[in-house]
Amino acid sequence: MSPESRRGAGILLFILAALCAVLWLDLSSPLAAALRTGKPVAGLLSLRLNDRKTPAFYAVVYGPSAGTLDLVHLPPSLVVDASSRTLSEAYGRSLAGGKNPKAAVEAAAQAALSALNRQPAWPGRARTPWRIAAKLSSGRIPSPFEVRGTLAAVAADPLFWLHLPRRLRALGADAEGLGPYDAFLLAWRLSRLRPDGISLSRPPAQTPGEDAWGPKRPAKRGKRLFRLVPELFSSILARAEGRKGAPENVQPTAEVVNASGSPNIALKATKILRLQGFDVVNFGNASALQPTVRIVVHSGAPEDAETVIRALGCPESGTLVEFEPDPQTSVTVVLGKDYLRCAQLNETR
Repeated sequence: MSPESRRGAGILLFILAALCAVLWLDLSSPLAAALRTGKPVAGLLSLRLNDRKTPAFYAVVYGPSAGTLDLVHLPPSLVVDASSRTLSEAYGRSLAGGKNPKAAVEAAAQAALSALNRQPAWPGRARTPWRIAAKLSSGRIPSPFEVRGTLAAVAADPLFWLHLPRRLRALGADAEGLGPYDAFLLAWRLSRLRPDGISLSRPPAQTPGEDAWGPKRPAKRGKRLFRLVPELFSSILARAEGRKGAPENVQPTAEVVNASGSPNIALKATKILRLQGFDVVNFGNASALQPTVRIVVHSGAPEDAETVIRALGCPESGTLVEFEPDPQTSVTVVLGKDYLRCAQLNETR
């Protein structure tokens, strides 16, 4: 055999060995098996600084068949157990008990996962969710809008793979429940996402006197507590599976609230939404001003929130979707001080 033939045979053997290794990794990866089924997979993302401040947590649901990624911001005041303990308290008690910040983040993450696992539609109940813990070098933890916007920009980057190592070094991320091959799979899926396929939502706030776990435990005074509700993950699961969350041919109803301080904005938004087929049953001014535009989903589906966002021309990266059960209305549109970011509301009519 000539040297050229031996070299060619060596290259062929190397390629075959590499293919066999990839096949073995794919067959032995639970995440790869889940992705092959097309069913949604879940994870938990935590962002912390190199200090003792409460980290930020996000439940993440990826829909392989629908091409969606849902980020659910878990606020520090999210109630995580029957004693009304919150995420920030779970973290603070771990620090007070002598744990270092990294171990305290782990304890708070376990508390968050326990609360999530009590939700029937949470995809992490079916299989162990992956976890990514990132330690940031910047002076503050980014807002939920910034996190969603960053992911959308990363997904849209034509040089995704070239820039990925630098981004990972900047994050200082530790992946738990994820091997290198699983991390590669998630990165590959992220690179194929459309920016408008990434959504941001938040659990509803608990009203004064209401209890997320039973009628006999009142909410803590002086705190705006948040609670997980079945409707939240039912809607997200429907979106991740590519299903419609509401019956077809049902006209969505909307309420428009002006929390911007500018006059006549609710009326302007009402006219726009009615042209888009929404039955706006009520509009008016809020009792308090709000900094940002929010869409609150009640008895409707995620598609209703997306329709509102598109109708008003609001940037999806800066629009928060919340879920608060209410059988009377599909969605509530809260027009905050930044309503001019919505193209349709910025036009002179």
